[in-house]
Amino acid sequence: MDYWTEKKARWYSEALKISDYAEKVLGVLDGKIRPEDVVLDIGAGCGALALPLARQVREVTAIEPSEAMLRILQEEAAAQGLTNLRFVPYRWEDCDVEKHDVVICANIRALLQENIRFLASISSYASRYVFVISGVGTQNDKFFLKELYPMLFGRRVEPKRDYLAIYQNLHELGIYANVEVIDYSMDQVFADLGEAVDFWKEYLSLGGNEQDPLLREFLEKRLVRKKDGWRVRIRKRSAVMWWSNHGI
Repeated sequence: MDYWTEKKARWYSEALKISDYAEKVLGVLDGKIRPEDVVLDIGAGCGALALPLARQVREVTAIEPSEAMLRILQEEAAAQGLTNLRFVPYRWEDCDVEKHDVVICANIRALLQENIRFLASISSYASRYVFVISGVGTQNDKFFLKELYPMLFGRRVEPKRDYLAIYQNLHELGIYANVEVIDYSMDQVFADLGEAVDFWKEYLSLGGNEQDPLLREFLEKRLVRKKDGWRVRIRKRSAVMWWSNHGI
């Protein structure tokens, strides 16, 4: 089952529109990518990096297996008049791609943290640079999960491994990556509290309406009321790790 439902993908896409994530990542890439480069974005999602990169380089190959995410990426590319994106609707394991100038893989845990063979092979697809991105910090409190899991499920949310697990694997493979930590916002805006409740139910896989009053009361105390609706302020930190293929 695809994790990215249509609802999740749309909400994520809307959050990206007001986020400075792409700006911060591209700041790290500045001076390392060239207008003539062809870039491979593995797990491109709805275009967080693929879209702004397409405005800077010759071509971007966007690999994205999620139908919902890929549909948004294609819609946004068309809306922005970008014709230099090539879409590959498959999982990485099912792809057959050629070497690119630059390879990027951002926040794809199944590949970066759970598949050392991917890390061992990724350099073979880049003639110049490889960039991998992962979260910093092991205590995942995204969307108030540390509070909500005990309240709703009677258990704590398990902390996720962060970029250090990836960095250690790279080191063991003989890849000594540069690291730059970025801080960015990923706020989520809702038209009303009803939409906010729907959002949390979708992410927590809550069926039925039994928990709606509890969620509504909880969120009303933690979300911020704005002119454009209700906003949850999310501050995130990620590590951008990169290496030159010539330096391996």
